[in-house]
Amino acid sequence: MQKMKSGLMMVCLTVLLSCAALMMNTPTASAMTLQDLQGDYRIVAQGNRVLHSAGCIVSFKWENGELIGTATKVTQKSGWKVGQIIMQDVYVDNGVVYCQFTPDGSGYADTMFNYKLQIFNNGKVLKVADIDDNWVAHELHRL
Repeated sequence: MQKMKSGLMMVCLTVLLSCAALMMNTPTASAMTLQDLQGDYRIVAQGNRVLHSAGCIVSFKWENGELIGTATKVTQKSGWKVGQIIMQDVYVDNGVVYCQFTPDGSGYADTMFNYKLQIFNNGKVLKVADIDDNWVAHELHRL
C-alpha cells in the first residue's frame, strides 16, 4: 500500500511540474485591439441572400483614430465602388463591438446601418451581424 501511495504521489508531482513548466514557457497573451484588425479581408459569405458581395475585398485601416473599411475590389452586383467606405464608426461598448456598415446589392449601397462586428480566431474571421438577432449579414476572412 505504501508503494502505491508513493507511486501515485510521484505521478501527481510529475504532472504538476510538467504543467508548471508548460505555463512558464508559454508567452503571455495580449488583448486584441481594434487596430489589430487592420488588413485586407475577402467577403466569403453573405447571410442567406444571393451572394452579391462574395469575392469583394475590404481593406481595414486605422485612420484618424478610427477603423475604416474601404472596398478595394468589388463585384458588379455588389453596388459598391472601389474606394467607397463601407464600414466606419467601429467602437466597443460593454465588450461588444459595434459598427456602421453599408449593405450591398439591396438598393442601400450608399446607406449605413448599425451592426455588431463579431471577431473570431484572433481577427482572422469577422462577421457583420444584426444587433438584435445575430443574423450574419456578411462574413469576411483575412487574406
